[in-house]
Amino acid sequence: MRRIGYRRMFPFVALLLYAGLIWFGCPYIWLDRHLAGAKPTTSTDTEPEWDLHCLWTTMPISEQLANGLNLPAVLAASVLEPLRDRMHLVCREAEYFGHAATGLFVPLLWYIVGWQIDKRGSPRIRRRTRLRKLLVYAGILIVLVAAVLVTASFFLTPGEFLVMRVSALGWVCLGACALFVRVRRAHAVSRLA
Repeated sequence: MRRIGYRRMFPFVALLLYAGLIWFGCPYIWLDRHLAGAKPTTSTDTEPEWDLHCLWTTMPISEQLANGLNLPAVLAASVLEPLRDRMHLVCREAEYFGHAATGLFVPLLWYIVGWQIDKRGSPRIRRRTRLRKLLVYAGILIVLVAAVLVTASFFLTPGEFLVMRVSALGWVCLGACALFVRVRRAHAVSRLA
């Protein structure tokens, strides 16, 4: 029986986990579920009154966890922010747009992670080129800057978005480990050559 690769399994599981955490974490979804059967306040209203106002609340833990576990996808989805602004979405619609945009990038992120794990056992050895060296050193620089920024954020605003910042620190550590392994393999290959 053939084994299912991580690149096929991770996107599906990650998207289900993201959707579940958002479903139970987003305050606008809570209100939509609670007020689904609510009657309009007057005969001319078509939607409940809360829809006209934005909710000013801290991000719930499950929503922070969903965004933290998929932080690269959240950052990639921020590319679509100008589209959201151009569509003049505010409050609930903007929140839903953000979740949907992130949901588009979650499977791509976890496909890449699964592909890297599946590729790990491959016996193929790549030659070191100047471009690869430059990319690895640029990656190390980016990881170091991200580590400094995330660590500084713990001291600047100690109580807000703690789960998301811990998850961001986890992604930074994961990136540092991946780069360390890549550099170590490259040095082992250069010794053999």
